[in-house]
Amino acid sequence: MAKPTTYRIPERDIAAAYTAIAKFKDALLTCMTSPVVKIDDPVVVFTADEIVAGPRVELAKFFAKNPHTYMEIDPDDGLDTHDLLEIFGEPFAEEMQKSMGLTVVVLREAQAMLPDSELAAFKLVQEAERKFLFPMSLKAMAYTANR
Repeated sequence: MAKPTTYRIPERDIAAAYTAIAKFKDALLTCMTSPVVKIDDPVVVFTADEIVAGPRVELAKFFAKNPHTYMEIDPDDGLDTHDLLEIFGEPFAEEMQKSMGLTVVVLREAQAMLPDSELAAFKLVQEAERKFLFPMSLKAMAYTANR
C-alpha cells in the first residue's frame, strides 16, 4: 500500500497571503475614516500578491492579468465601502480570512507552475474558484441579503 503524500505550503506563499490580507484589511479600514461611498459594479479581485476591491472600471488592470479570480458582490440596493469591511471582517472574519489566504496561496502555486504547464496552472486556478471564491461569494451574498 502506498504511503499518503503530504504537501507543505512554502513559507513564502503563506507570508505573501498574510501580507495580502493585511493590506486588504488596512485599505478597507482606511475607507471607514472617510465618508461612505457607494460602489458601482463592485468586485473583489484576487492576484498572487494582493487582494483589491472597488468598482470594476477602476480595477481593469487587475482583470487583464487575472480574468478568473474575482468576486462580484452587487446587491439590489448597492454596496458601499463600509459594507466591504463588514463582509470581509465580521461576522465571517475567520472563514473569509482562511479562504482569502488559500486563494492567494493557490494563485502563487499556479503562477510558479505556469512556465511548465499552462493547463496545470489553469486547473489550479479553477480549483481556487470552486473551493474558495465561490463559497466566499455565497457568504457575501448572504450578508448583503440579510442586512
